[in-house]
Amino acid sequence: MLAKGEGFIFFIFESPSCCSEVLEGGPWYIGEFLLILKKWTCMMRLTKDKIQKVPVWVKFFNVPMEYWDTDGLSRIASAVGVPLFTDHLTDKGTRVAFARICVEVDANAKQPPFFPVYCGERQVIVKVEYQGLPAKCEHCLVFGHDTTKCVATQEAKLVNL
Repeated sequence: MLAKGEGFIFFIFESPSCCSEVLEGGPWYIGEFLLILKKWTCMMRLTKDKIQKVPVWVKFFNVPMEYWDTDGLSRIASAVGVPLFTDHLTDKGTRVAFARICVEVDANAKQPPFFPVYCGERQVIVKVEYQGLPAKCEHCLVFGHDTTKCVATQEAKLVNL
């Protein structure tokens, strides 16, 4: 591992297959911080892209048993983004206290803390917990910085004075 500064870190792998496993096996976090990984290419410019979509682990609580299959969990996860895959315990059904699903969330969309699900005539409220969701700027509609720290927001306030 090599650190360049400005938030860039290079990882060196023993083989191309190890590199592929890491690139495809995420999302990866260090503490509470999501790592945005890119495969290095010759003459690559080191810039921080405006990230509009990120993969995030999401826990869904109070999921009705009627939804506890691949199709049902996919519909549940679709309420917050694009479902990517489930964790091992959710996939095997050995933990039913909550479903944990990796979901691609969009900075343009709201991340609801709960939403209703209907089982026939009955309504159930599914509680949502986002794990490691990066800061989101409501002004720029990107992940990676907070609205209160946004340079564009600060400049807009100065213009309005």
